[in-house]
Amino acid sequence: MNWLEILIGGLIIGAGAAGAIFLAKLAYDALTSWMDKNRRPDSTHATFIKEKLASGKVRIVGGVFNKNREKTATQTWEGELGDDLKQKFADRDTLTVRYT
Repeated sequence: MNWLEILIGGLIIGAGAAGAIFLAKLAYDALTSWMDKNRRPDSTHATFIKEKLASGKVRIVGGVFNKNREKTATQTWEGELGDDLKQKFADRDTLTVRYT
């Protein structure tokens, strides 16, 4: 099992416990706002994984990670991608945002 499979598995398991937020349109600002609210002094980045659902909507699982690659927060969103997130994800299923 490679590190990406482990990351995805860990995010999905953690997201099940955190519950999902259902939004009509998912926006980049909603993800970064959540990310900022869950920042700790040792946080380095957040990773978001996009999964297409049978309904045509998407599920995004996000996790905040520290410098030791430990997950410190997890959240799930479901809905349709807003234009800004379509652009950010482009043709990828993962998006990493680093804290500045």
